[in-house]
Amino acid sequence: MKAMAEPLFTQNYCTLVAYQAGGALVAGRKQACSVALAGGELIIVGEQGEVDRAPVAAIQIDTPAVQRKLGASTFVRMNDHRWTIDFGLTGRLDRPPRRGPIAAMKFARARNQEFNDLLRQGGAAQLRR
Repeated sequence: MKAMAEPLFTQNYCTLVAYQAGGALVAGRKQACSVALAGGELIIVGEQGEVDRAPVAAIQIDTPAVQRKLGASTFVRMNDHRWTIDFGLTGRLDRPPRRGPIAAMKFARARNQEFNDLLRQGGAAQLRR
């Protein structure tokens, strides 16, 4: 039995929604998800189990400029899918209690930035500058 490598990054309380070329989100319900970077792969797990998995080096970061400025979401292309991973809820649900909305957004942005940095370090291509 193959042992799974210790995750380099994990985050619960994310939301996941598909997007179209150009960055428009696909209408429909966002789903709760967790993301992990482990063993050189990005793994997205939704409410019903694994949603997608790909080697980090095969992932393309495709975040539009306006979303990069907001800083709480990452748009990725992997396995012919386009996913928006939003860290906004992490700031409200996965941080020290009794902090206001500004602290929540700062936390979400910091987690998103860490996620992006690790994707790029792992070889993910940055499509938009």
